[in-house]
Amino acid sequence: MPITKVLPGGAIILGDQVSCDGFGWKHPTRVITHAHDDHLRDFELSLGNQESILMLPATRDLIYAIKGRHLLVRRNLLPLEAGKTAEIAKARITFLPANHILGSAQVIVEMENGKRVGYTGDFWWPIDVMTGLDELVIDATYGNPDYVRGYKEEQVVEELKELVDKLLAEGKRICIKAVAGRLQYVMQLLQPRTRLPFIASKKQSAIAAVYGDHGCLAYPVLDRHGSDAQRIIADHQPYIAFHHLEERIPETDFDAFILVSAYMVPRERPIVQFGKTYRVALTDHADFNATIAYVEKAAPKLVITDNSRGGDAKTLAEEIRGRLKIDAIVGG
Repeated sequence: MPITKVLPGGAIILGDQVSCDGFGWKHPTRVITHAHDDHLRDFELSLGNQESILMLPATRDLIYAIKGRHLLVRRNLLPLEAGKTAEIAKARITFLPANHILGSAQVIVEMENGKRVGYTGDFWWPIDVMTGLDELVIDATYGNPDYVRGYKEEQVVEELKELVDKLLAEGKRICIKAVAGRLQYVMQLLQPRTRLPFIASKKQSAIAAVYGDHGCLAYPVLDRHGSDAQRIIADHQPYIAFHHLEERIPETDFDAFILVSAYMVPRERPIVQFGKTYRVALTDHADFNATIAYVEKAAPKLVITDNSRGGDAKTLAEEIRGRLKIDAIVGG
């Protein structure tokens, strides 16, 4: 029987001591791999019931920004540096960077009986791979062979920069929309190219402030409800707006919308225009080929594909068995 599993609610269970990215009633320790909502499920339950909640320091800072500064008094929110090992109860927990958003981690758990299990969380390739594992739980966001793009990430970045330069040169008012993390990454890409103010929602500007604290952004992103931002907007001064993909923004407020997502059709073109909207395929997830490459290099005895967060876990498990001859099952 596997000693790792994926619960329907999204908790990744690594042995009898650790739950990841979800709450485990019988598990004294929780790990949070990064600060995206689907990996913070049942956070409040964990806060009140689990003895230790471990994460990389940047993830803890992001949680403070997202959930509130009142969490500073909580003693069970514990930072663990990448490459360091924490001995909690009967388990040893080690983080490796996942290269997804700021503070994202892979998790290795070594149990008292010597078994080693791991969980990637969301990750970008290439990264250092967890090896010597008995069992590996892996993200299946792009677990289907159809999810392979015909261009490199460097091409997407350059075309995005060129698009923004072009729109600014034309005097266009620009709104850029993405999920948290991707949005701040786009800010990183654009800050060296323009001194225009960046204005975002209160939540996204708070997240940007954490990126700044960790050396990722050179100057602050203004809260659109703050006095400085309100004056810039009222005076019709040029600026670039940043909003979460789910925020509703009036079409008339801007001349161009740049929607940063992941994969789209056709997959041979990183940017597609629809009227005044541009869809840009800038992702922080490994595609299918990179996911297979990860498993091949990790070479665990068993792979569990995470079926609790979308993607195609069933196909990924089938492809791992067929291509790599490694035992693989679907979890969640």
